[in-house]
Amino acid sequence: MDAKALLKRGLDADIGLAWLARQPPASPLRALALGVFCAAVITLLRWTLRSAYGDLAAFTVLFPALMVASLAAGRVAGFVAMAASLVGVRLILGDTDSLDLNTHIGRVGIINYLIVGSLMVLVGASLRRTVRNLDATVGALKTSDARIGESEARLQAMVDQASVGIAHVGADGRVTSSNARFAEILGLATDKSGVTTPDVTHPDDIDKTLRLLEQMRAGGPGGQVEKRYIRPDGSIVWALTSLSPLTDARGRQAGYIGVVVDITAEKLAEAALRESESRFRLMADNAPSPVWLTDAEGEVEFVNAALADFYGRSADAFTGRIWRGSVHPDDVPAIREVQAHARPLHLPYGFEARFQRHDGAWRWMRISVNPRFDADGQFRGYVGMSFDIDDTRRALAALEQQERRQSFLLSLSDRLRDLTDPDAIMSEVERALGAELNVHRVGYGEVDETRGVVAMTRDWTAGVVSAQGLFTLDTFGADLITDLARGEVIRIPDVREDPRTRAAADAFASIQTSALIRAPLIRAGALRAFLYAHSSEPRQWTDTEVALLEEVADRTWTEVERARAETEVRESEQRFRAIADTAPVLIWVTRQDRIRDFVNEAYVAFQGGTYDEARLEDWRTIVHPDDHARLVQESLAGEATAQPFSMEARYRRHDGVYRWLKSFSRPRLGPGGEVIGFVGVAFDVTDIRETNARLAAVAAERDAILGQLAEGVIVTDPKGAIVFVNEAAKRQHGVETLNVTPDQYTDQYHLLTEDGRPFPSEQTPLARAVLQGETVLDARWRIRRADGDEVLAVGNARPVTGPDGERIGAVLTLRDETARIKAEQR
Repeated sequence: MDAKALLKRGLDADIGLAWLARQPPASPLRALALGVFCAAVITLLRWTLRSAYGDLAAFTVLFPALMVASLAAGRVAGFVAMAASLVGVRLILGDTDSLDLNTHIGRVGIINYLIVGSLMVLVGASLRRTVRNLDATVGALKTSDARIGESEARLQAMVDQASVGIAHVGADGRVTSSNARFAEILGLATDKSGVTTPDVTHPDDIDKTLRLLEQMRAGGPGGQVEKRYIRPDGSIVWALTSLSPLTDARGRQAGYIGVVVDITAEKLAEAALRESESRFRLMADNAPSPVWLTDAEGEVEFVNAALADFYGRSADAFTGRIWRGSVHPDDVPAIREVQAHARPLHLPYGFEARFQRHDGAWRWMRISVNPRFDADGQFRGYVGMSFDIDDTRRALAALEQQERRQSFLLSLSDRLRDLTDPDAIMSEVERALGAELNVHRVGYGEVDETRGVVAMTRDWTAGVVSAQGLFTLDTFGADLITDLARGEVIRIPDVREDPRTRAAADAFASIQTSALIRAPLIRAGALRAFLYAHSSEPRQWTDTEVALLEEVADRTWTEVERARAETEVRESEQRFRAIADTAPVLIWVTRQDRIRDFVNEAYVAFQGGTYDEARLEDWRTIVHPDDHARLVQESLAGEATAQPFSMEARYRRHDGVYRWLKSFSRPRLGPGGEVIGFVGVAFDVTDIRETNARLAAVAAERDAILGQLAEGVIVTDPKGAIVFVNEAAKRQHGVETLNVTPDQYTDQYHLLTEDGRPFPSEQTPLARAVLQGETVLDARWRIRRADGDEVLAVGNARPVTGPDGERIGAVLTLRDETARIKAEQR
């Protein structure tokens, strides 16, 4: 700024007055001093101008002092200056008419001065306040502008840092400015000005964007549109674009603000979700088990094909909680209890219940339900799956019945095992079966088809009369016996309705029976007995009850037969012991451990001592030393074969004498065929052996004599088996074969008829003596020896009898006539 301008500004009255008015508020003392000062200055000025004004008061000269004082310090300073100026003028002029209140001119001058001066003071003070207020307003405006600038800077920073794209769009639809995110979303350079909607929008989305712009131009509110932007590289960006109109001071549209949010990830997630839901529905519809989805309120949202097929309706027909109507009434309380516990807490749960299928059948289903949550953990509902377990439940029920039946049968078998009396066995069976079946009578009927009667044995009853007695086969329906004989189990719910028992209804009424089941007991192809259960009221018998009666019948009749057999065995053992004790031979029975379980009286007499001493004594200690090793070996070998075997040795009798005993042992077999011991019998063969020794000596002497004979001799036993051939006969036949029976004579000894034909064995002389008891004299036949020579034999055959006339064998004597015949022929 040059000096001239500075001077001009310094002489500018407005600036000076404004400066005075902007002085800070003065204290009363300072205001007083300033007023006096202004009055002194103006008084000095009036004194200087006294020559010009003379004796005139010239109050108008004083007014500037009043204005300056009031502008600089307010009304107090102004009024002080007004009063002090009046005093100063009085001092300068003294007593003049213009200041004398007693004169008209003095009064008018002073009063005018006071009025005008007061107005000037008030105006000056008001101007002071106005200037100060203006300064404050200007200051506030400056502060406001600064803050607005800061706000605009912050807003611009926020816009630049925003995660969404923000753009200012002009009224012509072109982008005039935008933040960096807008450029980033659209893949544009930093300078985006001039870009229009068609430039960056996917062709399929241009129209809806332009419609929104037209709507706002027509005065409508802003809105949102989901659209696709095409980046310069050709990639697609999904965005949610919000447009709002901008208006100027006069309310006219001046453009638009666009906010662009990148929703590509959400769109991809939605596509993935749709694909996932599509896969889920595909898998669910191909699943063999019903699957469904419910919302947070429990309303059905989706069902698969299996569930639709179960209910026989389309998937669209499932709304709300329609499934509840298909639950079996007996299962509803349990389901409600499970759901009441799990649903409020969004917990998984499951249960088993019966559901009615579209064909009316009730099926047991196992339900498994799990909660569904979105990505934010918000509960969305439940997904459920059910499995048809009806067949499994039925199988388990059948298994439970089977286990119960087996438990009953095992318990019954345990109780029967210790019973030996057949009547006690039948009584226990009847009692147990009656309690298990909850019937009024259980019993056995033994059938004698030869006599045509049924013996109803003692029965178990509960509140009805006994049916024990002897009845004809047709008393209670002959057809029942016929069916039982074919092996059929009889099941009659009402004897008055069944054609097989209708005619015998009165007979059944006499024993208080309305319903019955019978199980036959077939042995060796014939009906032996039947087990029955009676009810005094009509009753539908179940398959389980019938099967139980049938199995009990078979098992317990076996027990009855066992008990009867054991009774017979006991009686047989008693008979055996009685017979064994009267037998003159030694008899014993051993166990598996070879300990004697029984010995007879002859055995005790041979051993000496008491029964137990004889039974428990080790038989090996009384074997002759020369026979001991051989006999022990033969005993072990014989037992190992599990077959009958015999032994012969010398045993020491209680009197010390050794006797030859020949023993025969036979194995005792258990139910499974295993050897449980042996039964043995021993004969004293000492006398026989001595006799045989003597006979052997005689036979040896005989054989020696016969061996010296020129004639051949052949001897047989009673059955015709050859037992002796002397040397002459051996030479004649060329063989010596013993134990040859009559049917083998010709083959073994090469016999021919006299004319050279094979000699029938049964017609040979020796065979006729053996088989027919003939005496054959001078018989002739030929013998072809192994060397090819033929011998012409002539001989006699006759039977041999003992002293008692009993045939004991036969003897053949023969001589070789070959040489004599040849000599005669020459």
